[in-house]
Amino acid sequence: MTASTRRAALGALLAAPLASVPAVAAVSPLGGGLPDHEVQFLALIPQLRKLVLPIERAKAFAKALYEDGDHSAGEHPGWDDPPAAKAWRLRAEAARARNGYHEAWEAWAKHIDAVDKLVTDFMTERMTTLLAIGWKARVADLLDCWEEQVGYDLAAWAREDALCA
Repeated sequence: MTASTRRAALGALLAAPLASVPAVAAVSPLGGGLPDHEVQFLALIPQLRKLVLPIERAKAFAKALYEDGDHSAGEHPGWDDPPAAKAWRLRAEAARARNGYHEAWEAWAKHIDAVDKLVTDFMTERMTTLLAIGWKARVADLLDCWEEQVGYDLAAWAREDALCA
């Protein structure tokens, strides 16, 4: 699966209407209650809602500044010409230094610590509900890590869900 395919799948997943935490917590796709770690993760959603959106905006801004640096450096000469590629990289880095990319990246990185501290213990745990998997995907995208764990959870959910199986 390519990165763009994963992003499209995760985007579709996050765009789907999701049930409320109490409704999801009452029912498990495998019968019985949810695992304790998933209940605890779902309980973080109100906190995450407050933290995530401004951080997502900061990440998008930093990404736009990074891409602007690439654009300002001109067309990439390709890696077959190492001196030209190095000159292009230096132009792109200089453009990023001028456009504020480094400060924007540092602001984003500083703010993700709060989210990271909240979720780290849960991100390697298997989630069983679409709501928990969706929030795990959103956090993974925000922090640029744990994408594979989200994919594993989503694949397991699809295998076990009565409508998908």
